[in-house]
Amino acid sequence: MNAPERAVSLVQDYLEGKGQRPHKNNVKVVWFCKTLQNWKAIVADLSKGGVFFEVTYNGSKSETYVDAYKKIENVVVADE
Repeated sequence: MNAPERAVSLVQDYLEGKGQRPHKNNVKVVWFCKTLQNWKAIVADLSKGGVFFEVTYNGSKSETYVDAYKKIENVVVADE
């Protein structure tokens, strides 16, 4: 399993652990970056409206962290 697939899998596992049943086509990687032995992915659960996850792999410790965020506000800032 490659890193983006692992990120999606971890988010799906997290959601299932919270009693939710995410449809696998609704959990998507929207951003991914790999540097040396580390990587980070932003994963969205498109069915939950505003919830996204930051999945970070620390290659030095062989640990992965999943942080959940909820969109609170969307502010428009006009160009000058």
